[in-house]
This record gives sequence, structure tokens and C-alpha cells, in this order.
Amino acid sequence: MPLISGHVASMTRWFAALLLSAANAAYSADIRIEIPETPTSPAVVTVMGHFGATDYDAFIDAAQYMKRATIYFSSEGGLARDALLIGQVIRSKGFNTAVADHRLCLSACAFAWLAGAKRFLGKAAAVGFHAPFDIKTGERLAFWESAVNIYVRRMGLPDNVAVYILEPDPKHLNLLFSEADGKAHGIELTKLPIREFIPLP
Repeated sequence: MPLISGHVASMTRWFAALLLSAANAAYSADIRIEIPETPTSPAVVTVMGHFGATDYDAFIDAAQYMKRATIYFSSEGGLARDALLIGQVIRSKGFNTAVADHRLCLSACAFAWLAGAKRFLGKAAAVGFHAPFDIKTGERLAFWESAVNIYVRRMGLPDNVAVYILEPDPKHLNLLFSEADGKAHGIELTKLPIREFIPLP
């Protein structure tokens, strides 16, 4: 069984009780340790592709022993459940999050990116938010919206952040391209060129 701190375990139990169990999905993200942690440098972990039903466990396996890390995302979304749980781990461990140059982090991915102690955005990169929805019907899901509201509060972010990220319906996105975009909606981020996956302080 993965070893995680008592604080993370407590939050995980809380979220597991709150969130709906996710159905098995035919997809999952590719989660890799690109650069191992050393005494002088944080680890680099990449999360690429759609979030699936096993990705939280895979992320724990990759990150459980790390003390410092930058988590890079490149994804068009997937299951909100795993994204939110991964975000809880990121925030509790104080990891940074990033989207490298010319990459996107959309939908569920954006929830996980939001959890970074520091958030980074590369050149021509974007993060995009919309409300959770039923993939079969396209309808917004009030239960998940409530879960995201709680998630945002637990991140210590202002209430207007939840309003901003839940405003769009599934056919639209609220996009962040710059530090000014983030500041306008209560989301601090640092914009800089990120041509390769590197640790970010």
C-alpha cells in the first residue's frame, strides 16, 4: 500500500467519501518521473493525456516519496475525480505545477494544475476551465460543481476563483494565457519560457 502522510490520507478519505466513484475508463494519463529528486534539486513529473480512473493511484505511486517536485501537465481533460484527488496531493506536498511551451491543460487537468504551490505557464501555453459535465448527456453536474467549490476553498483560493472556473458550460472554456489573466480572476501564476521539462523553484 502506498505510504502517504496522515494529512494527505485524511484529505483523501474525505474526498473519496464526497466524490462519486468513477466508472472504469478506457483511457488513462501517462505519468512519468522525468527527473528524479536529488538533495539539491526537485523532481520533475509529467502527466500527459486524459485523466482516467486509475491515475490517482499511479500518481501516488510516482510521487509518494518526493518532498519537492514540479508537476508538468499536458491534457485535454478526463475524469474530474482523479484530477481533484491528484490536486489534493499536489497542494498538501507543496509541489509546483506547470504547463510547458505550446501545451494545453484543459478541463479536469486545469483543476489539478490549480493546486500548485506555485503555478507556471509556458510560452503559447494555456490553461482552460469549464464546469464538470456528464460526458453522455452534456449536462452540467451540480454534485461535481459543489465538489469543485469545496476543493477551491481547501486550496485557500478566493471565492471568485470557483465562480470563474465553473462559469463556462462544456462547450466553452475560460482560458488563462498570461499573468494578467490569472490576476484578474484571483489565480497567481508565473509566465516564462519552458522549452523542456525542468525543475522550477
